[in-house]
Amino acid sequence: MVTKEEKYARKRFLMDLGLKDHPSLSEPSQRVQSAYRIAHACFDCRKSYKIEIEFAGETPNVKCPQCSENLHYMGRSFKTPKQTDVKQWAKVKKLYEAGFVFFSYRHFPEAEPLPERLQDVDDFLARNPDHPMKVG
Repeated sequence: MVTKEEKYARKRFLMDLGLKDHPSLSEPSQRVQSAYRIAHACFDCRKSYKIEIEFAGETPNVKCPQCSENLHYMGRSFKTPKQTDVKQWAKVKKLYEAGFVFFSYRHFPEAEPLPERLQDVDDFLARNPDHPMKVG
């Protein structure tokens, strides 16, 4: 069983790191807000990195640590394919280039789900010119 002293020491440690709000900041506007960590992908290396951003849609100019190419903003619900799954990465790239980002469907329950296979992308794009996940 964890003692109160251990809990307090752990909480104090997290506050000192800036990962937990300080108890003296009572106003919501004064609370420390943690930045979102949003998936950004490198299509050349077929890797994804979570990058901190302050506001949704704000994309910092971040380079891939492996190849130094620009990372691409993928959205909060992006599921990274395996690095060896070339077809899935080609599908993701094709959707990204068509202006799609990956968000939750809870706000768009009537929207057609994104295709699961590369061969279905062209038909999907033709049927959904105004899909809610398409931002560009």
